[in-house]
Amino acid sequence: MKKLALTLALVGIGISAYPQGQVVFQNLIGGTNASSSIRAPIFGPEPTDPSRAITGQSSQNNSFPPGSTVYTGPLLAGTGFSAELWAGPSGAAESALTPVANTIATFRTGAANGYIIGSTPTIAGVDANQVATLQVRAWDNKGGTLTSWAAVLADPTALRGASPLFTATLGGGPVTPPNMTGLVSFNIHSLVPEPSVVAIGAIGLGALLLRRRK
Repeated sequence: MKKLALTLALVGIGISAYPQGQVVFQNLIGGTNASSSIRAPIFGPEPTDPSRAITGQSSQNNSFPPGSTVYTGPLLAGTGFSAELWAGPSGAAESALTPVANTIATFRTGAANGYIIGSTPTIAGVDANQVATLQVRAWDNKGGTLTSWAAVLADPTALRGASPLFTATLGGGPVTPPNMTGLVSFNIHSLVPEPSVVAIGAIGLGALLLRRRK
């Protein structure tokens, strides 16, 4: 009986000492021929329709794995744009995710446009060797005045975007944190169409109503 109690106590200590999980918060790692590589640049709004939200890997910019999504907006670059990692336990809905502490990052420049200056954060509430649900969110920080996603949501004029949800089995302790290989590219966009798009829609609606009257 004493041996059983001692064994259970040791198991309990081992579980309590299990480290919280970590992941490598980077969207540019490695080349274009390794399973652990990731190249998922983040784009600016579409010039012809800034309200259009796009997600998916591109066939351009050495994206890996390559995809067929076409982006015409510029790659995000510099300190005027921010990105942040959001996370939750396996199966969590997007609305249940929370921001990972100290992961707000800005973007590289030059040949590395589209890629963040990342880190290896700890995911609160998800232990190493457990699966976490992850999402990357990005926005135009308007010269550093929008310092959180909450501030973005409070500003309807702020350009913003988010990746589809993806998962990763976290590392930590003796387990090497994984790369975010499930992440795909996305763009930032406005909430409302450009005035020209609205005007075209209004003209079309007016023509339809006039035709019905005739």
